[in-house]
This record gives sequence, structure tokens and C-alpha cells, in this order.
Amino acid sequence: MSAYSAKENLKISIPEDNLPKKDSIATLPLIIGAGTAAMGALGIIGLYSGITLLSSIFPGYKPIAFSAALAWIVLGILLLVHAVKPLEGIARTGAEAVLAGMAVIGALGFLMTLAGVISSSISGRSGLPTRSFYNPRPPSLRLQPS
Repeated sequence: MSAYSAKENLKISIPEDNLPKKDSIATLPLIIGAGTAAMGALGIIGLYSGITLLSSIFPGYKPIAFSAALAWIVLGILLLVHAVKPLEGIARTGAEAVLAGMAVIGALGFLMTLAGVISSSISGRSGLPTRSFYNPRPPSLRLQPS
């Protein structure tokens, strides 16, 4: 066996379909979309199972809100689907309507938060009403007038 034939036996042929694409940046939206949807799903699983590692960044930190986790799932799936095949027609219109609805809800939440912060800074209060209908003590532990 000559050295030439040994080299020829070691030659590996890779089909062109399996070669890395020159535009490998196109896979980035796939990875980000799948990761975003997965993090939202893990957040919901963490909320329901009580595992703070899944629902919060660190133990003791505020866990992710259910609505935020749903938004992450929806946005991740939309990005993933759009990266695979750009949406057209009614699917594109539906995706735009979902995104517009999420933007309006987010803007309203921001304005409500901003209004609460402004009213609390003007009045010098925490923004909560002075008389609350919620009593954290059970009825048996309420103070009786003397």
C-alpha cells in the first residue's frame, strides 16, 4: 500500500447541504426566537411549580409576571416563525395585530405606572388610598373599641 492510496482512503466527502452557509448570521433569529420562547415557558413553569430558579433571575428577586412570560412566548414564536419563512398575507396581518395589541397594552401599563409615580410624588404619599378595604388581619384578631 503506497502513501498516496492511504491519503486517498482518508478523504472525507461532505455533501454541500451540510456545509456551513456563508450567511450563518441568518440562524441568529432562530436561536434568539427559540431561546426567548423557552425562557418564557420556563418562567411559567417556575411560577406554577414554585421553583424560583426558573421564575426569577436570582432567589429573592421578584419573579417574572405571568403576562410578561406570555409576551416572551408569543414574541419568541413570532420571531422563530418569521425567521423560518417570512409571513405573508393574513398571517402577517395577524402577527402585526398581535404585536400592535401588545404594544398598546405595554404603553397603557407604562402610562398607569407613570401616573401613579407622579401622583405619589405630588401628594407626598405612596400613591395608595388612605382607607383600604383590605384588612390583612383575620376578623378574630381585629382590635375592639374599648
